[in-house]
Amino acid sequence: MRMKWTLEVDRVVENAGFRVSETAQGLVLQTKGDPRAVFGEQPLRILTMYVCSAMIGANVEADTFLAACDLAPQLEQLPPEQLSSGVQAILMSEHPETAGPLAASGGLAHVGVGEPRRCLGPLCEVPREAASRWWTFFHLCGADVPRVACALKLDEALSRTLTIYQSLSACAPPADLLSLKVRLGRLPKFDFEAAARTFAVFQPAWADTVGLYQALCASGEPYRLSQLAVTAPELTAAGVSGRRMRDVLSQLLAAVQRTPALNTPAALLALARTLSN
Repeated sequence: MRMKWTLEVDRVVENAGFRVSETAQGLVLQTKGDPRAVFGEQPLRILTMYVCSAMIGANVEADTFLAACDLAPQLEQLPPEQLSSGVQAILMSEHPETAGPLAASGGLAHVGVGEPRRCLGPLCEVPREAASRWWTFFHLCGADVPRVACALKLDEALSRTLTIYQSLSACAPPADLLSLKVRLGRLPKFDFEAAARTFAVFQPAWADTVGLYQALCASGEPYRLSQLAVTAPELTAAGVSGRRMRDVLSQLLAAVQRTPALNTPAALLALARTLSN
């Protein structure tokens, strides 16, 4: 559903140096003055044009669009944080495919995002989550995810999640509950369901993983170190040395992932004593 056209929206667009006309084909966005002069004076307006277009679902008038494409390389003058903020606004909108011509015209080439290798339609099919939209955009453009995330100075949490996405996407989806537990147990916490739904757009086999993950969450079965019924201090008190702690915890987790009933203090402490000998 497109953002409603209101006086407030109109004022924002006007303050950005544009005007919008209603036509039989829909809304049309254009600069209030000569587009080359407008964009040449403030390259930020090129990015703003795409953001406004995406937010209100407007087409861009031909001369305005051509000028924006010709001058798009000037976006390298913008601070990375300002550029990434604008691109994220596009990606999180109802029209994320608007980022396509921005990339195709070279506006993001300096951060490592080139012309999309395929239609950006899948952006509308993945969850409206920042990591899902960013990863899909990078994937469709054939971009180096960690390098581009660094160049755009995306925040640390988002960059870390994108790296996880990239790692997961290179592997086959977990085939059963145990393999899902093992996979998740090695990763930091993040929205795995959003990732699985994103990958399913490109690899249908991932659709089954969504159901697996939902079943795991409903079961309450442990699969992370933080879910073990014993803590490191308790293991230390039970005689596990610091040198052996990481290995013992890893083996306890593997045992609990296979047999959830073992996740009790008594059972894990007894197993730990055996493992530490």
